[in-house]
Amino acid sequence: MQRKLILKNFLSPGDIVMLTAAVRDLHRAHPGKFITDVRTPCGDLWLNNPYITPLKDDDPDVEVIPCHYPMINMSNTGAYHFIHGFTRFLSEALGVPIPVTDFKGDIHLSPQEKSWMSQIHEMTGTDIPFWIVVAGGKNDFTIKWWDHQRWQEVVDHFRGRLTFVQVGDKNHSHTTLKRVIDLRGKTDLRQLVRLVYHSDGIISPVTSLMHLAAAVEFRRNPGAFRPCVVVAGGREPNQWEAYPGHQFLHTIGMLSCCAMGGCWRARTLPLGDGDEKDQSLCTNLSGTLPKCMDMISSSDVIRSIELYLTGQPRGSQNSAQTDDLVTLKEKQIQRPIPRKRIINPAANKIELRVVGMRRSGCHAIIDWLCSLYPGKVCFINDVNHQGIIENTRRSDAITKRATQDICKLDESKDLLVHSYEDVTYSQAIEEFLTPDTTGTSGEVIDVVIIRNPFNLFASRIKQWRNDPKNLWCIELLNRNLKGVPAMDLAWIKFAQEYLDLLKNPRQNVVLINYDEWFSSEKYRSTVCSFLKAPHQKNKPETVLGYGFGSSFDSEEYNGKADQMDVQNRWKHLMSDKLFNLMIRRDQRVLELTKEIFTLRSKSLQKIMKNFPSQPKRKSGAAKKKVPNRQSNRQ
Repeated sequence: MQRKLILKNFLSPGDIVMLTAAVRDLHRAHPGKFITDVRTPCGDLWLNNPYITPLKDDDPDVEVIPCHYPMINMSNTGAYHFIHGFTRFLSEALGVPIPVTDFKGDIHLSPQEKSWMSQIHEMTGTDIPFWIVVAGGKNDFTIKWWDHQRWQEVVDHFRGRLTFVQVGDKNHSHTTLKRVIDLRGKTDLRQLVRLVYHSDGIISPVTSLMHLAAAVEFRRNPGAFRPCVVVAGGREPNQWEAYPGHQFLHTIGMLSCCAMGGCWRARTLPLGDGDEKDQSLCTNLSGTLPKCMDMISSSDVIRSIELYLTGQPRGSQNSAQTDDLVTLKEKQIQRPIPRKRIINPAANKIELRVVGMRRSGCHAIIDWLCSLYPGKVCFINDVNHQGIIENTRRSDAITKRATQDICKLDESKDLLVHSYEDVTYSQAIEEFLTPDTTGTSGEVIDVVIIRNPFNLFASRIKQWRNDPKNLWCIELLNRNLKGVPAMDLAWIKFAQEYLDLLKNPRQNVVLINYDEWFSSEKYRSTVCSFLKAPHQKNKPETVLGYGFGSSFDSEEYNGKADQMDVQNRWKHLMSDKLFNLMIRRDQRVLELTKEIFTLRSKSLQKIMKNFPSQPKRKSGAAKKKVPNRQSNRQ
C-alpha cells in the first residue's frame, strides 16, 4: 500500500528548493511507494513537479511530517552539503534509505513556459544575454550584505559587455544600482524562476538565487552549470553551501572568528527591532562590514566573472554582437530602449530636466511647471529608477492638462519634462536622457529642487511608517550597510551641491526652494522669469496620487493643496527618536540649512529654535566614553 505524506516547512525559498531535492530523491529511491504533497509558503517552486499529488489534510491515511534539517548542526564538521539535510531527515523519519542523486534542487518548467520569451526580451525587443544581480538581502540576516559600492563597481566594470538585471523582494533591502535593468519588486517567485532559466549567470550573496542558479535549467546551455558568483564571506561553511561550477568566495579558515567553520551569526549591528537576532552579532567588524565580507573586493568578483567569460562562446557577451547592436547594448546597460536604435524624430520647444529628493514636493512643482507652458506636453517620471524608457512611452499624469494635450515621447511637443529622484545634480547629469531618446530640444533647462530637512525628514519617515513593507517607502530611509537610516547624509550631499550651485550659478540651471515656492507668489514669479515662462498667478492646488500623495494628508487636499500645513510637518515628529537622530546626528544638517535657507522664513526660524546648534568640543577636551554597542547603534 502506498504511503501518503504531507510534508510541511515554512522557511525561506532557498530552504524549499532543498526540500524539492529530497522529494525527488525519495521517489527515485522508492518509485510508486509514496504519494507526496507539500505545505510550504512557496507554491511556485512546486509547479509542474511530477512528484506532487494533491492530498487532503483531513484524510485519515495521510501522515503529516514537519520537515527539518538537524544536520545543519554538523555543517562545520561533517562532509555534508545542505542538499543532504532534508534527505537525511526524511530517511530517518520514514525508516527508508534515500540516497542523494542530482547535486541540485528539483525545479520544473513546462514546455509552454520554456517557449515564452524572457522579461528582458519583452522589454528590449531582442533576446540579449544577461546576468542577474542580487545586491542586498533580508533584514533578519544583515551579516550577509556586501558593500553596495562594490556591487556597483562590478556592474560598471562590465559596461558595454554584460547586461545586468537587478532583482530583490520588495519587502527586503535592495539599494538601487545604476546602469542595470531594475526588476526589484517586479517579479513574483515563478517569474523569478523563469528569469533564472533565461539568465546567463548570477551574482549574489548566499540567497535563494544561488540555489536557483543550480536548480533551474540553463536555457542557453542545457546540462551545463550556470555561472554563479557567490559573495559568501565566513558565515556559512563552504562545503555546506557551495555548488559544483559556482565561484563561492569565502573566508573560512582565514579569520579567528571562522577559523574552524562558519560563524552562523545573524547581523552586523543591532537594528533595535526586538528580534532575537540582535543578540547574534558579528564579532569582527571592519568599518561597517563584517571583516569576512570586507576581505572580498570588487576585483575578486570581477575576476570570477571574467573566468567564466573567458571560457564561454563569444555570443554570451554583448560585445560579440554587430556594431549596431554594440551601441544598443551599451545603452541598455545605462537606460534600455526598444530594439532598434531609432533617433527620436521629435522636436521639443522646451526641455526641463528636474532633479530633487523624494518628498521634496517635486511632483507638485512639476505639475505647476507644466501649467506654465501652453501646448503639448510629455512628462517622464523618475527616470533613474526605471529600467526601461520606451520611445513610445505615454507621459505620466499631469493634472492641469487636457487629455489631448498630453502626448507621447516620440511626438513633437511644446514641453518635455523628465525627472530624477534621490540623486544629486552631478549624479543626475550622468543619467540624463540623451537626444536620441528625447528628440531635439530648442532649449534645455535644468531644475534643481530642495526642501528644508526638518519637513523633508518628517515626510519621509511618515511615508515609510504609512507602508513599512513597501520597497519604495523603505528606500526613503536611505539605509546604510548597518541597516541604519542615513537620509541625513543623503540630504547633506544633495544640499552641498545645491549650495555650490547657489554660490556659483550656472547657465540654464534654475534652483527652486520648495518652502519659498509653496508660500510665496512673488517667489513663484521670480522662478517664472528664470524659466522664461509666462507667469500665472496660480497657487499650488493639486496633490498627485501617482506620487503617493502627501505623506500626512494623502490626497485629502487635492484641489486645495495651498491649504496643507506643509511647513509644520516636523511638529508631528518632535519627540520621534529617528527624526531627532536624523536632525542632530551630523551638525552639517543645521549648518547647511542656515546657509541655504538664510532663515528668511519665519516658520523656519521657529523650527531652528527647537534644534539649537551643538557647541563645538574644544580641542583637547576629554571625550565621554560610550559603550561599544551603544556607539554602534548610532
